[in-house]
Amino acid sequence: WVEAGSFGDAKRVLRAAAKAEPHGSEAPLALARTATQLGAPAHELLQIWRDAVELRPWQASVLIEGAASGVFGADEAHEHATSPQSSPLLRRCDLVAAARVLAPGTPLPPQLEQACAAALGSAGQQTADRAPLASAVEALRGGACALLVGAPELAPYAAVSEADQSECVVSLAPSARVRLGSAAHGLIIHRGEKLTIMTNYAGSDSKAGNGSDDSEAAVLDAGGTSRHFLVAGGDLTLENVSLRGGRSLLSGGGAVMIVAGALRVRGGSFESNRAVLGSGGAVAARCAIGCELSFESVTFRANSATWRGGAISTFGGVLEETRKERATMGHPTTVEFSKVEFVDNSAARGAPEIHACGVDVSGVSEDLVARLCKDEGVSSGGGDGGGADDDGDRFSPLMLEALEAQADALELLEVEGLGRHALAAMQRASVADGTSPTAFATHFTFLYTRAMDSHAAARLAAYQLARPADPSLSAYHATLQNKSAPALLQRGRTLNAEVEMMRTSSNGVGATSLLFTSRDEAQDAATSAFVKSLVLDPTNGDAWHDLGTSLFFAGEMAEAELVYARGLQHAPSHEGLLAEAKKARAYPPAPDESDATVAQFTDADFRSIAIPPGCFGDRPNARDIQSGAEVFGASPTVYVTRDPMLTADEAQTAIKLANQWADRHGGWTTSRHYSVAT
Repeated sequence: WVEAGSFGDAKRVLRAAAKAEPHGSEAPLALARTATQLGAPAHELLQIWRDAVELRPWQASVLIEGAASGVFGADEAHEHATSPQSSPLLRRCDLVAAARVLAPGTPLPPQLEQACAAALGSAGQQTADRAPLASAVEALRGGACALLVGAPELAPYAAVSEADQSECVVSLAPSARVRLGSAAHGLIIHRGEKLTIMTNYAGSDSKAGNGSDDSEAAVLDAGGTSRHFLVAGGDLTLENVSLRGGRSLLSGGGAVMIVAGALRVRGGSFESNRAVLGSGGAVAARCAIGCELSFESVTFRANSATWRGGAISTFGGVLEETRKERATMGHPTTVEFSKVEFVDNSAARGAPEIHACGVDVSGVSEDLVARLCKDEGVSSGGGDGGGADDDGDRFSPLMLEALEAQADALELLEVEGLGRHALAAMQRASVADGTSPTAFATHFTFLYTRAMDSHAAARLAAYQLARPADPSLSAYHATLQNKSAPALLQRGRTLNAEVEMMRTSSNGVGATSLLFTSRDEAQDAATSAFVKSLVLDPTNGDAWHDLGTSLFFAGEMAEAELVYARGLQHAPSHEGLLAEAKKARAYPPAPDESDATVAQFTDADFRSIAIPPGCFGDRPNARDIQSGAEVFGASPTVYVTRDPMLTADEAQTAIKLANQWADRHGGWTTSRHYSVAT
């Protein structure tokens, strides 16, 4: 049909192929390329490309291919100027933005680069200079408003609540407009943090503020480039505030995503927020342990999602399969509405207003709530119908749920301390679509690389029952038996990252591992993974270098030096190992006890203090301790002196000798200071 130039017939055949294998991306991608080749209209072409990338949204090259498809010209630019929220150019630029999140610096056709820069610029992409806000942010450190370091634009209006010292209150003037420049995830509100943002009508002539009119509400504008907030266990309250121009890429919640905690909104509105390749144009609730959401006198206007829930998408609890029914486990999630208005919201795959599964919804007409939670008897109606073809949608509701959950999990994995919520999303994806190779691979890899072997084995057994003919099963079994050197290397690196997170976490967020109760346990598991990887592939210089670094941060510095040296024998051209060898050659070992200079100093020159047992190295998030009792003992001794160890002349001589030595060895360097514990 392509050779005959018949796009309609080619489309019919390829859509049939896509429905026959819903997990495969080949047919949708072939359809998109055929539409490009045969010159389909821009709106249809970009819709087909969006459908094509839904199964592989993490591949930047495919996203760019879709964004650059067809003939881009002045007509699209003009349409965007008159109707920006529905223009093909906006869809192109969303794909571009998603690709650049995955692969920064991805090159673009110059014409498309310029058009997207202009389009996003017109939406207010550029933020104000943050430098003048530094003093305001610094003044908030250490208190309840310290979380605003992630949104310094709000800092000048913030103060700690007089009634609750754990709550930060941001008070904005009526009709004020604040352009947020938060990271793509949005301002993160962790457990124990409370943030209230309000329009303060006190002293103004405004009659607003009673929730019935949002025309003078203060506006938080994300400029179409990022989400406003990510609630991760804390409390967020919005009073008579409008959230506009939020955008989530490759996940849900254009304005707000909540995975735990509470979101309370009284008055104000959510306007023109978008979830790109996600659900919940304005709000997405993904609550494995239960959340509290309430909306009173709120307007949801012109929000959109490429999947489901143009205004709101909610899932509650960890979904598990019991017999043939699906039950919600964990604490219930509640969503309460009162005097809420929905205007011109849209979702391409159903539920233009509210999409709800596993949650208790009250205070709103059931006509506005689409519970697309089961496969039988459900269509993808509602919204603009963008994802459905002439024969109906190729994705079932449960398959869409799995895609949503995978997208959410991949984003949550990027945020420190949200691993448990990411794991819950993966569990939801696996339960919703047990035959999905992608959902299984993501879930299994997460469990294995974090040494959660029993859970990984259970997931593999369930997947094998669902897809017994999958040719990749033998490789997964080999991985689980620790017979894959690349998988073991990835495991070691993942565990090393957990150790670093436990060591450097400054606020307790993420200071604990999903499996291990102490940093030492996680460190041992990381070291073991590197060793097993090297047994299988002793020529891998990266593994030798990672093992040496792991030992170094475990306090085993002598062993680390030996590992670096042995690794260089197996991988003589490895840059990291060569750098360690150069460092070792540049710095001679300390003189032994027979050295005359060392012999001048004895313990009699010092007064010693024994540190009480248990107070050393027992905090896994301490920055200044790399090893604890296993190196220094339970009661280490610290030596102190109030008298000078050297006279002034001796000190000057020492400095002179040190400078002379440095001159002979290439000058001074700080690299040793940063790479070796002193």
